[in-house]
Amino acid sequence: MVIETIFCVPRDSRFLITVNVFPIPPGQEREARSIEHQSEGFAADTETASHSDCGRLFGSRKAACLRYWLPKNINFQQDWTSVTVTFSLAPDSYGFNSYHVYYGQVPNGRTRPSRWQQKSVPHEGETVVTACLGNLQPGFNYSVIVFSDYENARRREVTYFVSPGEADTLPVIWIILSVATLITIITITAGLLIATQMNKQNERTEDLNTSIEDGSKEQQEPHPKKLNTNPTVFLCYCNRDSEKIVNVTLRFAAYLQQQCVCRVIHDLWDHLSIACEGHMNWLSRQIEESDYIIVICSKGLKAWVETRPWDPQNLCQAREELGQGASILAAVSMIAEKLCQAVIHSRDISKFIVAFFSDSGQDNIPGVLDLASKYHLMRDFPRLFAHLHSMELCRPGYTLHVENISENTYLHTPAGLALYNAIADLCGDESPGLAGFRASETGRADS
Repeated sequence: MVIETIFCVPRDSRFLITVNVFPIPPGQEREARSIEHQSEGFAADTETASHSDCGRLFGSRKAACLRYWLPKNINFQQDWTSVTVTFSLAPDSYGFNSYHVYYGQVPNGRTRPSRWQQKSVPHEGETVVTACLGNLQPGFNYSVIVFSDYENARRREVTYFVSPGEADTLPVIWIILSVATLITIITITAGLLIATQMNKQNERTEDLNTSIEDGSKEQQEPHPKKLNTNPTVFLCYCNRDSEKIVNVTLRFAAYLQQQCVCRVIHDLWDHLSIACEGHMNWLSRQIEESDYIIVICSKGLKAWVETRPWDPQNLCQAREELGQGASILAAVSMIAEKLCQAVIHSRDISKFIVAFFSDSGQDNIPGVLDLASKYHLMRDFPRLFAHLHSMELCRPGYTLHVENISENTYLHTPAGLALYNAIADLCGDESPGLAGFRASETGRADS
């Protein structure tokens, strides 16, 4: 048998229900009184807990009232990843010294936090207590428990969801500010670099204009505008001339390379390349790639160039008739062709240089090379040095001074002294090559 009854009770109230049997069985009167006493005690606690001011109570009723007190008006305010919790302050007459706030993140799929954090707030202020919970993770529920520091005090638990939208505002702002700052820095740096390059370009233009004006005023020989610190010089001479001419060219090449910081190309120093490429291919490449070409003029060279015919279309026949003289004829012909092309197309002809060692050497310059720059060695060697290195020898307030390159000082170096002895041995002697050439001409006429 089931007995059912219905009670009408107010909401938000706590009730204790006791079921007794009437009449009370004999021997159970004491138990009934005990139950009745417990009911009265609970009723007293409930009445005490709902009392508006525990400070007016005394004894056990006041203790029960303080123990059952709960914070009211709990509010939350989110500021990015921090949440501020506020609740009503208990009256000072309650004697609370502080309040405890426990909070923890509720993992997905669970109902309770796995780890709690604590914050204690002193009993201060007029109406509300404030506690700041920081470093919360957006997108999760947090359980918050609030209670007083009274012994065995009741606890009030609420749940708050940390919104991800508000928490993401700060990183977005910082990202925007960082990108804007980076763009500003890049723009300023690029502007400074462009301004610096423009200033350098203007300075170069001014220097170039000044150099052109100075060169036109002083009417100096044309030189390349760019300074050449280590020029390549191809040395051309008559290999059919005397051993003294060959010795002078070798000594002169050594002096240029050791004392004047030049890279000299001499056929006697490059046998391996000549053997690999062939003499004509090697000559053509050196004439094309060298920075400067110096032709050492002598009587024998002029005689071979201006007397012997040269047919570039029939190299085999030319070699049979001229022997070793074919190479010098080919070299001078190619150099003369390059010189004429530069003159016709108004290009710089400073690459082409003729030099001689004797006072009458200017008469030994072949007519096809008459437009090239001319130097009497070693009297004009300082001018030749300035020519090779694209430097001005002198101008108002400025004079180029390099040790051991003048006519009186070049022999102070070992290479210069060897060149001096070779020149002294050469001067005054008729070229055996020229004598041999005349003898061969006489023999051909007699036959």
